[in-house]
Amino acid sequence: MMVENKTVYLHDAAYARANGEIEQYHRSRKTNIDCKRAIESAVRENFDGMHLNHDSARPVVEQFGAERVAHVLAATVRYFDWDGRFSRDNKAWAQTVPFVQDTDSLGMDRSIEYVVESHPAVLDGFINMARKEFAQVQDREKSAEGKRPSALEQLKAGKDSQEARPKSTPAKRREEVL
Repeated sequence: MMVENKTVYLHDAAYARANGEIEQYHRSRKTNIDCKRAIESAVRENFDGMHLNHDSARPVVEQFGAERVAHVLAATVRYFDWDGRFSRDNKAWAQTVPFVQDTDSLGMDRSIEYVVESHPAVLDGFINMARKEFAQVQDREKSAEGKRPSALEQLKAGKDSQEARPKSTPAKRREEVL
């Protein structure tokens, strides 16, 4: 099942109510929860007790989109920021993902509803894989927009620029300089 709207709603409930966007807010939150469950399922189905299947993040990213998966994973890492089983790199990455503090009337963070509950060490590996998928999605999008040349074009351009470069002259001997 593909998710229709892969864009994350990045405003809190108060903003959504005030601006007549409460339906979009609820739909996005529900999809975040569905994404959390899909991540937990992917981890559970692709971890054999020692190793996580190397492409376990791909189907989740394809289903929910890179933005939403990143949002859910970053919310999880932020929530468990104290946990040393998440790498420093993933903690730093989580801080770069756009996030809006959304608290209920009791001051509780609503993002807890979509915090992934898989084992943190295994989830850290899943996050590494997901981040690679995000980079590949971004590369495909750039290629589709025509902004990035193919690898063959890059190699040809590199060869052409090497041929066009002037040949360097050998360094003068020390005696000639003095």
